Amino acid sequence: FADNLRDKINDLENTDIKQKDINAKLNLISRQLLIKAESLHKKRMTFAQKLSKEVKKEIANLGFKNARFSVSVQADETDIGPTGYDDIEFLFSANAGQSLKPLKYIASGGEMSRIMLGLKTVFAESDKVPILIFDEIDTGVGSVVGRLVGEKLFSLGRGKQIFCITHMAQLASFSDAHFFIEKSTSKNMTEVSIKLLNSARHRSEIARLLSGKIESSSLGIKHALELIGETNKIKTSCN
Repeated sequence: FADNLRDKINDLENTDIKQKDINAKLNLISRQLLIKAESLHKKRMTFAQKLSKEVKKEIANLGFKNARFSVSVQADETDIGPTGYDDIEFLFSANAGQSLKPLKYIASGGEMSRIMLGLKTVFAESDKVPILIFDEIDTGVGSVVGRLVGEKLFSLGRGKQIFCITHMAQLASFSDAHFFIEKSTSKNMTEVSIKLLNSARHRSEIARLLSGKIESSSLGIKHALELIGETNKIKTSCN
């Protein structure tokens, strides 16, 4: 018991020495941490410029000819965490003459989807995510841009599994497998069915998407065949 008391007294008498030792170690670790954070910040700044250019180039072909995209990297040395001291944000401007603003606040759902597609295209080779799902990525775009989005999705799909929910024939024509999803109500119950379409049904569905009619005319089928033929040429050239 006496030995325990002596140890406690010794600890109390040498508190200042131990505190100085702890502070010295803490200062050393803090300097090392700051050096690592600074190195990470420099790498991020370099990569942010490259990423901004690459994404801008990709989304230019997705209906964003006058759009700007930038990766903002702001350093705060007073707030260092496990990932460094940077505050990173995507900035976006959809139209000429508009200033860059945080993407999460100003982009619509369709714009966000297309920008995500641009990002995923840039990261296609390094991104380890095997499956991508795009829900109505064609929102707010016309048929010409829709075709460009379809080409981009098909190109991205060569290395990943893509699921795309769409009401646009230009996108659906690029699919390797076309599923028809239908919701119905019976006896106050709602059911959702899904069917894999064969070649003939795929053609009919493309015609229906083009015309908006439940039953397509011979002219609608002809238009669908023309679209599918043009799409197949693009798919062949991509391969």
